[in-house]
Amino acid sequence: ALSPAAAAAAPLSHADVFELPPAAAPSAVRTLVLHRPKALNALATHTCGALLARLRRHARAGPVRAVVVRAAEGARAFCAGGDVKAIATAADPIVAGVGFFRAEYALDYLISVMEARHETMVIPLADGAAIGGGAGLMIHAAPLRVVTERAAFAFPECEIGLIPDVGFAHAMRRMTGAGAGARPQHPGLDRFLALTGARLDAAEMVRYGIATHLVPSHAVAKLEELLAATSPTAAAIRDALDDFAVAVGPPTEGGGSGWAAL
Repeated sequence: ALSPAAAAAAPLSHADVFELPPAAAPSAVRTLVLHRPKALNALATHTCGALLARLRRHARAGPVRAVVVRAAEGARAFCAGGDVKAIATAADPIVAGVGFFRAEYALDYLISVMEARHETMVIPLADGAAIGGGAGLMIHAAPLRVVTERAAFAFPECEIGLIPDVGFAHAMRRMTGAGAGARPQHPGLDRFLALTGARLDAAEMVRYGIATHLVPSHAVAKLEELLAATSPTAAAIRDALDDFAVAVGPPTEGGGSGWAAL
């Protein structure tokens, strides 16, 4: 396992994460692509380290206004959480586990402050399931979070009595309007998810504030082309997403996670 220091170093060319457009091509919107298809894009220590290194570099790069994070084309999941197998089979699982969580939490924290402190938005684009640690990549990004109809959101470890990590409680209260001084829009949703491990579908993710835009999966490539050509301002990027987003209707009886029926 990589040490925390090594994880935060610069594995910029790691095969599990690659960047578009090529570094030689200037662009105000960059895309980081997760490419671990056999592991459903689960996060390993080196994956977190590669994402950390690239985001830190873009935090210092003035022309970059947004970094899209998505899975490679054809992936079955956006990110299926942490790579538990890699930790369990390591020579020293405890050391491996500590190193992984340090790198993962450092990544989640950096995502949460990129826009406010560095004026660079991180925009997760989940065309598939965002589970556990993958949900962590979603919930800390601000102000834009994009899903397709193939997305889902869950902390399945809650089904066996574990508590959700990756700053779940803090982020959920912020996104669903339950923060200090705000009137809760969906009171109890965070507790419902933490106690049941229920899975939200893409429409629910938008309806409850976990995502801001629902874009059809067939339009993702064209959306990325438009973002690459967009003026590097937050308003222009939001306008581009608005052009591709579809409306989310009211919940249907018996559909989704069941939260709406409670």
